Amino acid sequence: MKNIFSRHKESGPEDSGSAPEISGRKEESQSPEPAGFPESPLESRTLHVQYDAYWNLHTTIHINDTNQNQELYTITARNRKPQMRIKSHATNTEVATANFHALKTRIDMTLHDQSLSLESGGWQTRYSYTSLALNGEKMTWRPRKKLDDLNMVLLDGKGLAIARYKPDYKGKKRGGALELLPECWKTEELWEEVVVIALVVMHYKESQRIIAAAAAAT
Repeated sequence: MKNIFSRHKESGPEDSGSAPEISGRKEESQSPEPAGFPESPLESRTLHVQYDAYWNLHTTIHINDTNQNQELYTITARNRKPQMRIKSHATNTEVATANFHALKTRIDMTLHDQSLSLESGGWQTRYSYTSLALNGEKMTWRPRKKLDDLNMVLLDGKGLAIARYKPDYKGKKRGGALELLPECWKTEELWEEVVVIALVVMHYKESQRIIAAAAAAT
């Protein structure tokens, strides 16, 4: 299978678009090199994220399958805790919640009634968590672009890219595309964990942009 994400680690801060040489520095200072989308749709699966009312902290977010003809998850977002409630259409049940904090950048969430904490790092640009589906393996969402911290890639415990999120700033409705490699659907538990946590991280970052824009306008 052709790798659609660069699998080597690069040194320095978040990627600026070039491909530095491989170094032996610690993982904390490394990020993947950006790459294009796959030539074959069999190499990955893409989900589409769409906001009903982006500039309102009380809104609904829809997650649709690759062909956008089936809704997989619906998120009810609001300003009070829990700021996110995520419902699966496959089971017609609430599978996750997320709590944001006013004075902390940590995100606390539940996934199938199990607690998870997403810890920020790198000037709050990346988020790491201990995977329940992978027996405690450390996973990290981090930016691929220096000037856009919503353009992100998910690194597994080996530092290999297995998913990425690309925001859509030009569509009729705000949202983005979540692209996942086969490593993400080894089990149903891992698939849902990757998708749900990606949605939590992205909406947290979007909500911080909304709050900052509102503050700047006053």
